Amino acid sequence: MIFFIALLFFAKKRPVFLFFFAALFSSHNGMIWTMKSINFQEFERIVDNLRSKLCGAQLQEVFHFERGLVLGFYLRRPMWLLIELTAKPVILLFDKTKPPIAKSPKPKPLTLFINSHFKNKYLKTVCYEAGWGRRLILDFSIQPEGESKVQDSNLFCDLILIPNNPNFIARAMDKKISWNKVKDFSQLNQDRYSTQGDFTADEFRSPEVILEEWLDSGLFSSYAKSGDGNASHNQVKVKDDKEFWFEKNQKDIAKKKMAIEKIKESVISNQEKNYYEVGEFLKTHSLELLPKEWNSFIDFSKSKSWNRENIFQKAKNVQKKREGAEERIHILEKEISLLECQTYEDYLQKKKHNISKLSSKEMSLRKLDISQQAIAYMGKNASENMKLLKESQSWDLWFHFRDIPSSFVIVRKNKNYSLSQVELIKVIDWFVKESFRNKKTSIVTDMDVIYTECRYVKPIKGDKLGRVNYSQERSFRWKISKNQ
Repeated sequence: MIFFIALLFFAKKRPVFLFFFAALFSSHNGMIWTMKSINFQEFERIVDNLRSKLCGAQLQEVFHFERGLVLGFYLRRPMWLLIELTAKPVILLFDKTKPPIAKSPKPKPLTLFINSHFKNKYLKTVCYEAGWGRRLILDFSIQPEGESKVQDSNLFCDLILIPNNPNFIARAMDKKISWNKVKDFSQLNQDRYSTQGDFTADEFRSPEVILEEWLDSGLFSSYAKSGDGNASHNQVKVKDDKEFWFEKNQKDIAKKKMAIEKIKESVISNQEKNYYEVGEFLKTHSLELLPKEWNSFIDFSKSKSWNRENIFQKAKNVQKKREGAEERIHILEKEISLLECQTYEDYLQKKKHNISKLSSKEMSLRKLDISQQAIAYMGKNASENMKLLKESQSWDLWFHFRDIPSSFVIVRKNKNYSLSQVELIKVIDWFVKESFRNKKTSIVTDMDVIYTECRYVKPIKGDKLGRVNYSQERSFRWKISKNQ
C-alpha cells in the first residue's frame, strides 16, 4: 500500500512516472512486456530465412487470431508463418512446432479470400528489395516443375511490416483484400529513415532470437483464447528440445516393444516339431497309415518320397525363421535397454548436426568439418563476411584476429553443443593457416584470436569495409614460428 501511495505522489510531481507505471502494471498478468520493433537488418535476415525454407512449399492452412494471421506450409515437413499485425509488427517462422495460437471462431474476409485463391498453391519466391523498407511479397504466381503448367497471374501476398502501419494485402488477378485499410506506400516508406527509438542503428537479432523473445514474453498467451474469451482447452504447448527428445525416446521404446510382440505372434510355437514328426513317420510308414490329424501336412497327389522331402524342407525353413526371429528379438531388447538407460546428455553427445545449409550459393566459402555437430565456414572478403554473419545462428561462434584485418570464421553448431578445447584449437589452427597461406609478409610470433557468439557481433551500419562491434568475447593466445 505504501508503495502505491509513493507512486501516486511521484506521478503528481512528474507526470512521466504515471505513464511509465501505467505501462508497467497493465494488460498482461499485471505486467506488460514490450518487444523491440524489427529493424532493417533483422528484416533482411528474416527474408533470407524465409527464402531458404519456404520457397517451393505448398500453402495448406490459413487462419487468423485477434492480432494477425497464420499461414501453414508444407515442404518435407509442416511449417507455419505467423504474422502479427500490431503497432510493432512481428513475422515468425515456426519450423518445429505449431504456433501456440488458437483460431478465431469468427470468419474474416481476408482469410476466406486466401483460402479461396491461395490454398494448395506453391510459394514461388519471397520478393524483397532494399528500397522497399520493411515490406516483402510472397509470390504464388507459377506452379512448380512437375505440376500442371498453369500460370496464375498476379497471385501474391504483400506484407507491410512498418511500425504503426502494418498490413497484409492478398491479390488474385484483378481482386485484392487487406487486413487494414490500404495506405499510400510511398508515404509509409518515408518512415524508413526515421528513428524508431527502441533499437540502436547497429543492433540486430537473428530470426531465432526474435522467436525466442516472442515466446519468452508470454504475449501469445493472450491470443491463445477461444472466441468466447475463455482459455482454449486445445492450446499447443511449446516444447523445448529436451521434451521432444523424451517423447521421441518413449515412442521409440514403445515401437520396439510392439515389434517384439508382432515377431512372437508370427512364429507359431512347436510348428517345426510337428513337421519333423510327420517326416520321421513317413520314413517307415506309407501314406495310407498316416493319422488323420496330419492330413493337412500332406499333398496326396504327390508321392511319399516327395511329401517326406517337402515336409523336412518346411521344418528347416520354420526353424531358420524361428532362429532369425529370436536373434531379432535379442537385438530389439538390447536397443530397448540402451534407450531406457540413455540420458539427454548422452543424446546430445551422439546427436548428428541438423545445421541448415547456407542459402547464399554465390559465396565461395572455405569449410572445415569439426565434428558431427559443428562446421566452420570462412569468408574471402568483406562482402562474404557480412553475408556469412547475416546467415549465422545466434548461438554460432564468430572468430577474428584482434587488431589485425582478416576474414570472419563462423562455426555453425547445434544450439546446446560446446566446442571442446581440442576442437577450439583445431578451428584456430585452420583459421590462421588459411588466413596467411598466400601472404608473403612475415607473421608476428604471437597473435590473439578472439571469439564470441554471433548474437554479440553487430555490423557497423553503413561501413563498406565490413567492420563490426562485438562484446562478450574471449581471447586465445596463439604462437606461430616465423617459418610457418
